[in-house]
Amino acid sequence: MIPYVPDAELVRRHQALFELLPERSALLLLGNDIRFRNRDVEYPFRQESSFWYFSRFNEPGAAFLFVKTGTDVISIVFSREYNRDREIWSGSFVGPKEAKKITLAREAFSIDQLPDLLRKHLGGSSLLYFDPARVRSSGAVKK
Repeated sequence: MIPYVPDAELVRRHQALFELLPERSALLLLGNDIRFRNRDVEYPFRQESSFWYFSRFNEPGAAFLFVKTGTDVISIVFSREYNRDREIWSGSFVGPKEAKKITLAREAFSIDQLPDLLRKHLGGSSLLYFDPARVRSSGAVKK
């Protein structure tokens, strides 16, 4: 069972994070992906703890970007696109539109758009906080 986090608590967490971020900086959080035990059997999914703490979003293959530009903060969630055929085989998931509501993000996009939108939103940032090991293991960076 996934614990419920009220909107007010999630807003408090976001505000505390924003206060810690220096001006012209960004934080990229990556959620966990599905792990396979063998060819077609998955381990039970468990979201990455920091990602879940700031998003309360419990779906694989997602990312959350916080960008602080002066006094403005932009929060963007990236998730898998809703696909009914895939849902039949992989179980239910919500897509970017619902992910935005769950995470209280300002914007939401498909995870496929992450590389292009990172370039767009990080143009004015002088610092990017992220975990390099998680970026490599998530496949978010292509060689």
